[in-house]
Amino acid sequence: MMIKDEVILKYIYNMPGPTYQYARYLDWIIEYVPYQKQRLVIGTDMAINSEESIKILTVLEADIPLIERQCVPLIEEWQKARAEADQGDFEGYQESSLIGK
Repeated sequence: MMIKDEVILKYIYNMPGPTYQYARYLDWIIEYVPYQKQRLVIGTDMAINSEESIKILTVLEADIPLIERQCVPLIEEWQKARAEADQGDFEGYQESSLIGK
């Protein structure tokens, strides 16, 4: 769906990661798909319908380079916004104390 619909791609691209280890949800997906496929292929992860899961993950893995290429304009947009940001845009990050507020 991300490949065919730019709105969905942008939504997934901007979603936060499932943990603080990843900046974006898409970063996690890009690492998870090949890792999980490998675990299923070598048999370290016993899943129900593992053959079907391997087929699905293989399709997803083949789409990752295309998804990454489609994200290039989104990355450039973020980099431009970051470069043009004024110091005042980060004012909320200077004081993190909630005491006395």
